[in-house]
Order: sequence, then structure tokens, then C-alpha cells
Amino acid sequence: MTFERCPYDGSAIGAEYSGGSLLLSCEVCGAAWEVHNTLVRRVAAPDWVRVRAASAIEARTHLSASS
Repeated sequence: MTFERCPYDGSAIGAEYSGGSLLLSCEVCGAAWEVHNTLVRRVAAPDWVRVRAASAIEARTHLSASS
């Protein structure tokens, strides 16, 4: 399994290695996951207001590019 994009808003995910675990986080919605060996655990839920705002911006960008 590769975790390259946030499952909530589709933005790139940042990675930080700390103390034997890998912390993956989304700068757009604030969601975060801890990866340790084969275990992936969400440690911070997304901010749904920010997810909706990012989706609206993406939709507007897509519409203006196709016009």
C-alpha cells in the first residue's frame, strides 16, 4: 500500500520519521496517520470545513482550465 495522497482531499502527504514510526500528515486538512511496521493508525481526524474548501477550490480551478 502506498500512501501518497490524502484520502480526504487528494493533496500530497508529508512524511516525518520519528522514534521508529513514520508520521504522515496532510497540510490541507490536518489529518495525520502513524505508520509502524504494517500498522497504520489515524492520529488526527481531518478538518471537514477545510476539506470542503479545498474541494471547492479544485472544482473552480478545473472548471476554469476547461473553459
